[in-house]
Order: sequence, then C-alpha cells, then structure tokens
Amino acid sequence: MIMKSAAHAAILSSLCACSSTPVATAAAASASNGNPGIVTFPLLSHQHVVQRHLAELSSTPHGRRLLAAHNLTSSSFDRLPFHRPRSLSSPSQQLSPLYQGYGTHYLDLWLGLPTPQRQTAVVDTGSSATAFPCLECRDCGTHADPPFNETASLSFRVSVCPSKPCAFGSCDVKGTCLVAHEYGSGDDASSWIAFEAQDVVYAGGSHDGPLTPDDAANADDPRGELPTTAPLFSFPLTFGCQTSTTGYFRKQLASGVVGLDRKAQSFWGQMRASQIIHRAQFSLCFVRQPVASFSGTHAGVVSFGGANPRLHASPMVFAMATGHGSTTRFKVRARKMYLGENGGGSGAESMMYDVTLTVNKLDLEEETLNGKEEFNFDSGTTDTYFTNGLSDEFRRVWREVTKREYTNDELEFSDAELRKLPTVFLQMIPHEGGVGDEFVADDPRAVPGLAGKVDVGLPNDVLFAIPPTHYMQEGAKLGVYASRIYFDTDDDMGSVLGSNAMMGYDILFDMDAARIGFAVSDCDYLKVVKAAEADTAKEAAGADEPSIGAAASAEGSDARSKDDSNG
Repeated sequence: MIMKSAAHAAILSSLCACSSTPVATAAAASASNGNPGIVTFPLLSHQHVVQRHLAELSSTPHGRRLLAAHNLTSSSFDRLPFHRPRSLSSPSQQLSPLYQGYGTHYLDLWLGLPTPQRQTAVVDTGSSATAFPCLECRDCGTHADPPFNETASLSFRVSVCPSKPCAFGSCDVKGTCLVAHEYGSGDDASSWIAFEAQDVVYAGGSHDGPLTPDDAANADDPRGELPTTAPLFSFPLTFGCQTSTTGYFRKQLASGVVGLDRKAQSFWGQMRASQIIHRAQFSLCFVRQPVASFSGTHAGVVSFGGANPRLHASPMVFAMATGHGSTTRFKVRARKMYLGENGGGSGAESMMYDVTLTVNKLDLEEETLNGKEEFNFDSGTTDTYFTNGLSDEFRRVWREVTKREYTNDELEFSDAELRKLPTVFLQMIPHEGGVGDEFVADDPRAVPGLAGKVDVGLPNDVLFAIPPTHYMQEGAKLGVYASRIYFDTDDDMGSVLGSNAMMGYDILFDMDAARIGFAVSDCDYLKVVKAAEADTAKEAAGADEPSIGAAASAEGSDARSKDDSNG
C-alpha cells in the first residue's frame, strides 16, 4: 500500500474534483482568527493560479510576447501547450551535455512555461519513468536543484485516470495515477513515490539558465549540435512528480532520474511519439571526472535521434541487441571473455588499435558466460556486476596474468601499476557483420573494434573493452584503488554492464534496427560545439567543407535506420 500525507490526500481530492485537472497550491498566508502563531493557507486550484499568472503576464509587453511565443491564452488552459510546429528544415537529432554525478551521469531537463525550471536527472537505460521531486516532496535530500515548483508553470497538468491510462503507475480510487519504484534491498534499498503529471520540457541547452524560443529561432544549426537549439526539441512529457524518496535517491547529486529503456513511455520514446526526433535511437558517451561539482562538471554527451560522428575516434561497430521486442533492457550476447595482459593502455581506443596485445581467454561455455539474461547495459548502475558462474574462472585467469588474487578490497597502485592491470574484453555477436555506415573494409581485421585479430574464425564479432582505468575506482586516499567489478549476481539474472564499463565509448542504442553500436570516443561535448560553431562560421562565409571530415555532414550525423522512410 502506498501511504500519503493528509495534505497530499487533500490535494489529490481537490485535483479529482475539478474537470480541468487543477493542482492545489498554497497561496500567500493570512492571519487566522487572531490566534498567535497560526496561519491559514487557502487551497487554490491550479486553474485559479494559471488565470492569475496569465493576467499578470498580459499586463506587460514582455509578458504578452512570452504568451504569444508559447500560444498561451485563457482559453488554452484545458489543453497542454505543445511544442511549436517544426519545419522540415528543423534538426532531427539533438546533442546535449552530460554532467558528473556521484558515480553516475546526469542530464539537464528544463520544464514549464513561461519560464522553464531546471531539474537534473540521472540517465538510466534500466528504467522507463522520468521523475524528480516536486513541491510536496518532504525530506527528499539536497540536490543540484530545488524541487520543481509546479505552481509556477502555466503548462503543468496532473494526469487523470481512468479516462486516460496511466503511463507508469496505477489509478487510485480518486482518479490519480500513483507511481512507486523500488530498487535493491537491505542497506542498498532505494525508492520513490510520485503522482503522474505532464509539462513541456526540453533537454540540454545552457546549464546556467533557461533559453527562450528566440534563442532557438536565431540559432543557425541544422545538425542540432549547439546548445541554443535545445528549445526546438520541446515536447509534452509525462513524468513522476515525486512526493517521497529514500536511499540513493535522497543522497544523489542529481534531483531525479530520466528513464531511457526500450518502453514507449521512456524519455526518448515520448520524444519520438511527439515527432521531435525521427528515429528510435539515442546514444550515450561517458567519461569520468575526478570530482563532481554542484555547479556542474562536464562528463559526456547524449544524442537523441542518432549518434554524432564528430565524437568518434574509431568507426562505429554494431552488436546485435538480443531479446528485441520481449524485453525492456538493452542486452547483448557474448561468445567469449578475455583478460588482456599488461593493460594495453589507458583507454578503450588503445585496446582496439594495439596489435601486440596478448589476451587470455576464459575457459567458459557460452551458456555459462551469458547466464539466462546475457549482458545488460544499465547506465543508471554505477558499477559492473558479473554472474556468480564467472567468478572462479575469472579469478583463475586473473591470478595467472597478474600473479595476485582478485579482490574488491582497496589496494595501493602507482599510475604505471594501475595501467598494467588486465583489460576485460567481451566478444559479442555482431549485427549484420558488425560494420555500419562509417567504415567500409573487405578485411574485418582492419576494422578497430572487431575481433579479427583475436578470433580468426569469427572475425566480424564485436570486441568491447573495459580497461583498468575504468573499472578501478580511486578511494578517498590518493593512490588507493578498488575494483568495481563484482561477482555477486545470480546466474538467472544475467550480468550488468554499468556506467563504469560504458565509459570511453559513444554507445548507440538503436531500437529501429535492433542493434547497439560502439565507437571509441573522448566524449568531449565542448569540442563538438566548437567544431559546429566553426562550421557555421565557414558556411556563413560561403565555405562548404565541414571542419571534421565528411562524416560530419547533415546526412551522416544520423545513424542508419533499417527503414528511414518510416521516420
């Protein structure tokens, strides 16, 4: 049973009593009956607040321009203001920066009209719902942003059921969609409770403040790479307005979570349904910074609608996404696992190009290696978890390669010693030969990221590298590290490749073609922005040569779809 406070119950009751879907708000306080220390707050419907805000905005020239820009009038209350119509020349792919959280990566969401409010949200390929604290969330922790103030948004709506089905939760007796999510157990248990709502949102843009429609209209950016184009990607989002959080959700730096799994209700799915992006694709590109600041620390890139070749230091190769249509997870099937001797370098790129690297294959049957649920990419999980069935063989090969026992305990390493620890390689089943749009080669051994140099019998398989600089986490003491690859997952659950395993790649999740793409990358968002600005300047001067190769053309900036005409 989901418990609600008396105040929450009163507000939900008032919500369901109004056909226009209001939300109750606390108005300015007034003294009550002359009793000292007692203040009465009249409950106002959201419609009342909207009409008051509309009247205030209509009284000034600036306010009238804002209302006109968003097509907001007193008669528009009963419908959610959608994004403005997009022209055929509008960019179909959006690039947005990611920031460093406490072991995770988060995205800026800007919600509400006429002045969007920022909510930072962990990007999570393991869940569907987007959720963050709203005004009623009490004891919900201190985050990068205050709770979302739904009373300040003219476009905020509370979901009403059963006239419309709930996106994430279940309909209570008062006609409100309630959502409850639980993660983990015991000391690691985390949870949140929310009610469903809708508001206008865009992702990315400026970290320090909202952008206006004029900012986007004046941006010359056909590829959607500049932050000023972010409002062009506005759409109506259904999300969870959190009223309670526990565990990690109370402690995390980001305010909430943005769900990116395969369900249509996910963030990318709602973008696609609103025709903001043309392809059911997005990509994540992670790096790890030494510190996470409340003011925001750049730590990667997310691309909605495809992948951006400007980020790629190697051609993108493709593994087959397994369980397509029968699972919400992003899974791959591995044929083999290796440990590379002497590290091979500081990142994934050197692993792919190092022809002298010696690898040691684990003696595991394919069924044992994959378990029942194979390997799942979960960006919302900080660490990597392999199944129990891999533990003994992994430890045996580790001992042969390093001459020491494998442990998750903290140990001291110099930088040189750290880089000589084994790199973990997964050899994955490819999608249609492994090679996509960005590279053409007759010999798969010439393609970085394919397995031709380690498995001549299956040269088109995809190699995925997890170097020691990614799975080893430095502790509070300088030079002391602990491995964040664990072997405590039941074989029936499959293995989880968390955000530490995903670093150093631009990873494309392509639902259209049932594939997952990998390209080595430094995930430098600012470098892409500078290149886009340089291209814009060249084009303005009459030049037509992109600043980073032909792959940066407008056509090349979208990853291939099996049937592009369906978009």
